[in-house]
Amino acid sequence: MGEIEYALSSASEINTLSKSLGERTFPAEVLTLDLSALLSYNSGPNLNLAGGFLYRFRDPFSGSPTAEIRPWQQITFISRLQKFRLRNRFRVEQRWRESSSTGEFAFDVRLRYRLSVDFPLSGERLDDKEFYINLSNAVLIMPTLDRPLYFWDYRASAGLGYRINDRQRLEPGLEFRTRRISDSGDRRHFLFFRLQYITQFGK
Repeated sequence: MGEIEYALSSASEINTLSKSLGERTFPAEVLTLDLSALLSYNSGPNLNLAGGFLYRFRDPFSGSPTAEIRPWQQITFISRLQKFRLRNRFRVEQRWRESSSTGEFAFDVRLRYRLSVDFPLSGERLDDKEFYINLSNAVLIMPTLDRPLYFWDYRASAGLGYRINDRQRLEPGLEFRTRRISDSGDRRHFLFFRLQYITQFGK
């Protein structure tokens, strides 16, 4: 018999380094504030099905923040080797993003594949008031673009999490992103600081 879980989380992305690309400048600042809800079904120990909804404030402290609405669906295949948990996750996202100039929402679809591993720093299992490591690599493709395989996005992250209790976790970490931003092959590289707080309400 499978288990149903639901959770709420809040997160933020912070650009850690100021950078200029061509005529654009990307200052070190808070880029996003997110509120998310998740509903998942564990079909045994090795398969998870989930769906969720994210509401994002983009440039929240700029004086003119914009919104993003993002429902998503995913399937995750899980394997374990002693204390290490390996996850292969496939996700489909539908995104509506508000334009700062017109206020209108543009729609796109994004596909994600993520390979991740997490493990407790002490012992064979994660208990309350213990730290854990979460490492991941992800590839993102937007089939709604004219050249989706050319403008693909790569992300690598490393987080040091803390399990407060069986329902609450806090996970700060760093995330590196790179993708092409022009037809000439120019790439954008960013290093983000991410902070996520997760509250699980049921099993």
